[in-house]
Amino acid sequence: MLSQFSKCAVVDDDLKICGTVDAIKVLAEAPSQKISKLYLSEGECYAADIDVSMESLADRMISEGTATAYITKDGKLCGVITANDVLRYYRAGSAGAGAAGRYAREMEPVGCGKEPGTHVYMIKLPERAELIAESFPDYIFSLLQSAARRQCEALLGGRCDFESGTFYSLNKGYASDELMISCETVKKAPFGCTVEAEICDATSCYARCILVASVPGAPGLEKGV
Repeated sequence: MLSQFSKCAVVDDDLKICGTVDAIKVLAEAPSQKISKLYLSEGECYAADIDVSMESLADRMISEGTATAYITKDGKLCGVITANDVLRYYRAGSAGAGAAGRYAREMEPVGCGKEPGTHVYMIKLPERAELIAESFPDYIFSLLQSAARRQCEALLGGRCDFESGTFYSLNKGYASDELMISCETVKKAPFGCTVEAEICDATSCYARCILVASVPGAPGLEKGV
């Protein structure tokens, strides 16, 4: 079965997407095996036109749970957007903007979770009209990122940078005006950490992210684990 994280686009001589291939399956094959024998012509991957806004692209990648978007111009492949690009987009622009930034500062710590290294926050959602006016995925993932940053900065003793991350959309709506955000430390090293954050209420989980952070200027996380 094709994995949404290992599925790659295959292009023909004109750079037009003609199918997909599972990168994990390719790696398991003999080096002499040709891609033409492995790809699926009916396979679909997420492709978007180069003129689509980054906001729309990020929203759709999150809602569809895809880690890669293939960018086309006049029907031809011209680039790739990954989950890490989405993370950089939120970090650079929308992460601290608008109502999400204001309400993120009002997250109320409510103590530790059941698992060691887990912290829990509560937050009141703004009026529904304000949420509708903004992008709901932007709002939710900005809150998740803010909570994860608090966790990472506490673990690392100061400012940190997110190096990579993965976002998951679990439910597109919300049922209450008060949500809980839990942050769990997955891995800790001298110069970095990995944190998983989830936002939910009493009935449903709405979104989750896994973020890798490091101390600015320090060796990579993989060197410290």
